[in-house]
Amino acid sequence: MKVIANSGYTAECCRMWGFSDVTPLPLGVSVLSDDDVGAIEVQSHILFVGRLARRKGVGWFVDNVL
Repeated sequence: MKVIANSGYTAECCRMWGFSDVTPLPLGVSVLSDDDVGAIEVQSHILFVGRLARRKGVGWFVDNVL
C-alpha cells in the first residue's frame, strides 16, 4: 500500500504506525509525477483523517480526482 502524506510530520507518524511506503507531499502541489511517488496502483479507497470542511478540498478531490 502506498501512503501519500500531506506533510513530513504526518509521513513520520505513518511510519511510526507501521506503514513503510510513505511519501510526504506538501499541500499546494498540483501535479504528481512518477518521480515524486513512484507507480501508484489505483484502488477505490482513500483515508482522510481530520475534520471534513469545504475549504479543505476533500469534496473537490473526490469529485474531480477519484
